[in-house]
Amino acid sequence: MLQFFVVCSRVPNNLSMDSFEGFIDRVERQGEVLSVRLVVGGFNPQPTEAPVLYVEIEAPDDHELEKVLVKLQHEDSGCDLSLVSPKEARLDSEHGTEVVLRGARVTTREAPFDGSDYERLAKQSYEWGMAQYQALCKQSKRVASLAAVVTEQQSRLLVKIQGHASGSTAHTLYRQQLDFLSRLLNVVS
Repeated sequence: MLQFFVVCSRVPNNLSMDSFEGFIDRVERQGEVLSVRLVVGGFNPQPTEAPVLYVEIEAPDDHELEKVLVKLQHEDSGCDLSLVSPKEARLDSEHGTEVVLRGARVTTREAPFDGSDYERLAKQSYEWGMAQYQALCKQSKRVASLAAVVTEQQSRLLVKIQGHASGSTAHTLYRQQLDFLSRLLNVVS
């Protein structure tokens, strides 16, 4: 579960906002208030701008809104939030889903990362590191196999070259092949 998004602009709690880009981290309902926590992708341990945005919809018009937002959260989809009015915001997913967040009032507030963010980011970093390690191991085995094949071919050519007089066409061709294989081994070693 890797998310890499860029924050294009910030969201103040007024109508002059541009947008906030990130992914849905949590959807919670407390009474008549539906709260959506958006987090930027990527990770800057010392961000210059708040990496988290809470959107609160008081008395949502759409009773299915919570289900729709939870579905988007599970799709692990990036999204863009835009405030339309004091009673409405729009959430556009990177997959083309548009969700209107409408209620008696829609408010936003910025926040820093919390412990769960650092835990998620540490897990992502570990998973990425392990994937890189596994890829390196796989490629190292391929290079070792290639070196073994080249070494085996060199051994065969060394036997063949002994059966031909120095200066003969066959000897010259075998010598050229041995020189090439030596250069190839130097590259993969």
